[in-house]
Formats: sequence, structure tokens, C-alpha cells
Amino acid sequence: MGKKPKEDSSTRIIQAAAYFFSRKGFSGVGVREIAAKAKVNISMVSYYYGGKSGLLKAIVTEYFSHVDSIAIKLSSKSLSPREALKEFICEMVYLIKEKEDLCKVAMIEMPIELPEITSLKIELLKNNMKLMIQSLSNGFNISDPKKHIIIGPAFLSLIFSGFMFGNLIKKISGEKIDSAFYKRYCDTISSLFLDGMNGIAKPNKKEKKYEN
Repeated sequence: MGKKPKEDSSTRIIQAAAYFFSRKGFSGVGVREIAAKAKVNISMVSYYYGGKSGLLKAIVTEYFSHVDSIAIKLSSKSLSPREALKEFICEMVYLIKEKEDLCKVAMIEMPIELPEITSLKIELLKNNMKLMIQSLSNGFNISDPKKHIIIGPAFLSLIFSGFMFGNLIKKISGEKIDSAFYKRYCDTISSLFLDGMNGIAKPNKKEKKYEN
């Protein structure tokens, strides 16, 4: 058999870093530990990413690239504001489901000893907000930028909430986290954000169902 492509090593390193960062935090993980899980020589981490800070930058950049792609895709569709918002929520849910460690790290980690990470997040978030406003918020005529600053974080926190508390949900409720759960999750988060508790109390039977 031939050698695996070089990008395989790079991908494994990112996955290993996201795995440990999401469980131990950025400061609690060493490069040697990441290299061991990725099954690469420790020098490969420096070769591809220059060290831990480079890994975190790569994780943050990849996350925002995925979210930007979702917003751009929605902008190209002829959807009502409500339909666009529902589709965005479900696209995000399945992105987090597929890349949970990476998404959690990109959202949460902002080590104070690395101001360049904060700067990167601000730059990427500004661009992401422009795309989000273009593809989603304009349809709701939210013209006050001060409201965007409040709504955006609340919106993303709501989408992420079930993943942040996933283990507790399983232990407390015995809920099986399967495809049916994610369908309900998409519908419930959409209804909650668009219509509040009344939207959940009176579910719309015609809601679009999303498949993974």
C-alpha cells in the first residue's frame, strides 16, 4: 500500500488538538500529548502549525469557514426569513454534531495569554456577522446594530446549548441521542428562537424535517 497523503497527518493533528482542548482546555494540554494521539512525530505539529497557538488559530479559522459557508449558501437561496433562520439552525446543529470538539473549542477558548487569538476571533466574527446579517437578519428588518450584538451571541448560545450539556441530558433524562433527537432539537430550537415558549407549546405540524 502507498503512503497516506500528507494532509491526513495534518487533519489528525487538528482532530487530536480539538479533542484535548475541548476536554482539558488550551492551557492544560501539551504538544507531546497531541502528537501522541495523532500518531505523528512531535516535530510534525511545529511543521504544520508552529505549535499550540497555531493549532488553536487553525481550529478557530476552520470553524468560521464552515459557518460562513452556511450563511453564503443560504444567501443564494430564495427562502423566507423564517425558512432561512430554520435552515441555518439545522445546518449549524449538524455541523456541531459532525465536528463537536472543533466547534466547542472555537466558541469557548480565548486564552488571555494569547491576544492574537482574540484578534483573530474578532476579525473572523466581524466578517461572519456581515454574512449573517445579509442572509438572515435583513429579512427581519433589524436595523439597530446594538441589537445585533446582543442577538448574535444569544442565538449561537441557544444552538450550542444541547451540546454543552449533552452528557447531563443523557444522564438526567435517559434521552437517546440519535437522529430522531437531532430532528426534534432542530425544530425545538427554531420554534423557541422564532416564537418563544408559545411556539413550543403549539408546534407546527408542517415544520420541515431535516435529515443528516
